Amino acid sequence: IVGLKAVKGAKQAAELITKERKLNGEFKSLEDFAERVKIKSNELEKYVFAGACDSFTNNRKIAGEQIRDYKDIYNDLLDLRSTVDEKNSLVEQLRTQIESTELNDENAKEIKKIQNSVKSAEKTIKEKSDKINETEKILSTIITTNNIPLENSQKLAYEAELLGMWISGNPLADYNTDGFKTVTDLEELSIGKSVKFAGIVSSSKVIQTKSGQKMAFLKANDRDGRIIDLIVFPMTYDSCKNLCEKGTAIQVAGKTDSNDDESVQLIAEDIRRLSPKTKTL
Repeated sequence: IVGLKAVKGAKQAAELITKERKLNGEFKSLEDFAERVKIKSNELEKYVFAGACDSFTNNRKIAGEQIRDYKDIYNDLLDLRSTVDEKNSLVEQLRTQIESTELNDENAKEIKKIQNSVKSAEKTIKEKSDKINETEKILSTIITTNNIPLENSQKLAYEAELLGMWISGNPLADYNTDGFKTVTDLEELSIGKSVKFAGIVSSSKVIQTKSGQKMAFLKANDRDGRIIDLIVFPMTYDSCKNLCEKGTAIQVAGKTDSNDDESVQLIAEDIRRLSPKTKTL
């Protein structure tokens, strides 16, 4: 079972979610989740994308975008309610002050000033209350449940990006990955070892070198869903640039290396398309 802390970019929010669930019970809907957990809207979105709210939706993409919008507008609603509460409290204090002030020529100006403050506060209360009603109506329309189901490939893409692994399935299941190293295997090897790796490109960044040639920095998921960085220098890139695209199943011959944080990466020397019939390099 993958824990909440596995979600990249939102690990600290996991403790708040767990604490709220223990104190007040399980979440009943996307709206309930958004309202009860005091975390940023983009963090809520990531949890939905990663699959934490699949019991409430059949489309993570739509639900993630909706819960982000819902949270932002709900926070605006809380601000409006807080302002109304503050103004109501102020009105009560001012009225008490008026009642306790003796009405005479000496205090007339002061009482008039307080009465004007009451009117100003009541005007703000009316405006904010109307805005609250409008905002509540908007909130009631944001979350939809009858959505077109999200394709499994998109679910897997979110999981690879946010969890660093696949949960809903394995897009490499239909490919021949026998004889290829996984990221776990590569982590046990020293730098400079020649290896064969198979995976699916999860991200691709193409740059131009000072000499005007193009090269690529890829991220690919192995059959376990784990991610590795691939460096494709110009000479190799020229012969395989059509394979350096997100979603492409590839087999790579290259040498182990390490990046700045000492994680294993591969220097690609040859990249070919991976398929059930493809021969290993």
